[in-house]
Amino acid sequence: MVANVVSLAHYDRLSIQGDFARKFATELSAAASLGLVSTETPEGFGRVWRATAKGILWLEGADL
Repeated sequence: MVANVVSLAHYDRLSIQGDFARKFATELSAAASLGLVSTETPEGFGRVWRATAKGILWLEGADL
């Protein structure tokens, strides 16, 4: 399920307080702890989860 979270964060907007984030809080927390998703942007922290560069490589099957 962590892969689904990272994929959704990469291809769609994933609000930090949305229904999906609430329902899959454990999986989202795991992805964030692994550095696969983050709310950080160049401007600071936002309200949308985004896949990190590491997360995108992980989705593509790279050895990390």
